[in-house]
Amino acid sequence: MNSVVHFEMPYDDRGRIARFYDQAFGWQTQALGEDIESPMSSPWKPKLTGERRSKLLNMIAGFEIEITHIQGKFKLSQNRPLEDQPQVIEKLSQSNNQTDTAVAKLMSGVIHDKS
Repeated sequence: MNSVVHFEMPYDDRGRIARFYDQAFGWQTQALGEDIESPMSSPWKPKLTGERRSKLLNMIAGFEIEITHIQGKFKLSQNRPLEDQPQVIEKLSQSNNQTDTAVAKLMSGVIHDKS
């Protein structure tokens, strides 16, 4: 089974970053944002306008960094107490989001392997 990985990749050009990760690693990427939030009962929407928005934008310091190594970690709530994990699996399993249900299946395998 393919693993599901989630991490943030800031970008200026969505197409460019998707092509880079596809060509470099064969990764399929999915944008998080309105398409993910809109089905939620209370989706997150930024409420930054006017002077506050301008002040916050002025605090952002852009930089470039050359990535020479990537190290991943397979994490499926193993740090949580065993009694919490079935509740997480149950909630993810009930989701209509296929990524959530895939994570639930992976977590079920991890718990099963521990027992």
